[in-house]
Amino acid sequence: MAADTNFNTSQSAILCPTVATADTNSCFSNLTLSPSTDVAQKILSIPYAYKLNGIESVGSIQFTYDVQPGQIVDGVAINTNYVYGTTNLIFTNTNSAAKTVQSVDIGSGLNVVNDQCTGKLVAAGRSCTVTVSPTATSNQSTLSQGKSLKKALQAGSGSVTLNYSDGSNAVYIMNITSVSYQISNVDTQNGYVMIRYKWQNPSLSSGSSLSNNRDLDIKQGFIGSGNFAQFESSFLGFGFYNQNTGSNGMPAGYSASDALNQAFLAWAGDTISGSTAGSAEEDVLIQFSQLNQYQSNPGIIQIPLAAHWYSRYGTTDNNFTVVIDAYPAGTVFTASNENSNKTFQTTATPSSSYNGSAWTSIVNSQGGKSGQFDTFGTVTCNVATNSCSYQ
Repeated sequence: MAADTNFNTSQSAILCPTVATADTNSCFSNLTLSPSTDVAQKILSIPYAYKLNGIESVGSIQFTYDVQPGQIVDGVAINTNYVYGTTNLIFTNTNSAAKTVQSVDIGSGLNVVNDQCTGKLVAAGRSCTVTVSPTATSNQSTLSQGKSLKKALQAGSGSVTLNYSDGSNAVYIMNITSVSYQISNVDTQNGYVMIRYKWQNPSLSSGSSLSNNRDLDIKQGFIGSGNFAQFESSFLGFGFYNQNTGSNGMPAGYSASDALNQAFLAWAGDTISGSTAGSAEEDVLIQFSQLNQYQSNPGIIQIPLAAHWYSRYGTTDNNFTVVIDAYPAGTVFTASNENSNKTFQTTATPSSSYNGSAWTSIVNSQGGKSGQFDTFGTVTCNVATNSCSYQ
């Protein structure tokens, strides 16, 4: 465990006390993972040892997880995309013989997104996957092509039961808690917050080549009250056709440079990575001076982050990176278009920065209003208190 820099605890911290009788006593420990810039999926193997009637038994528990902000599931931060995100539960058949999964039962608090276990003959030592997401609570709305990310999930729990054809079953109990990361040194009166969606073309996965064409498209929304209410169904990104906005900004901006001059939310434009090798990104800039001019005392605003792959040929690599930088008042930005890589550039150093993994498995070349997107996080700012966070 010491070799895993993402593991924010020590081996001694998860030692259990003596358990008198196995049928009436148990112990548990919560494991916390630190945020990381690693690619999304990691595997952590935790060894264990116990004694029964003087005989010592040893083994290990293996977790597959994504190092990114969001929910903690049984103490391990795995594969989460904000409140409406998904968690992949990988079930391994540890029996000596193959078993057929007859059905999967889901307890309250969870929804099945993708069931790849039911009806499957799982060989000994092999696995199947059930993808689940938390059920929206009474103070939430489920995510649709519109957006209602009003409140974060505070806590939740549920269970997944695999029923085998031989009458046996396996139960996985989940406890879910929302995690929020503060963006420090934010000036919500006259400063800026830059959100960058970054990816590599071709994929960095093993055996990649220029044929691994990856082109990410974003769906950038904005939630607020008062004058901002008109943008509830408006988005920036390829294919959204100026819904109550300019092509590059809210409320206006028909080029990236134009948006920098008048938009409270500016988009640098659609980056087309195509078959060009190298790093690619799409940038969104929150300009708080324009935001406060557009609506006095705006209170709490939310910027949901969503994306899908317009194209992703020759690879199944779903990973990209989200970078969130805060800049002080007076920072100068310029619009850049270099080899169809459209960005906002500045020579200033950010006052704070967040960098973390994100992913989407959706590939949809329709784009815009006709496409499906993964919402993987949101930036929430309380303008009155100069505070912003990412969930």
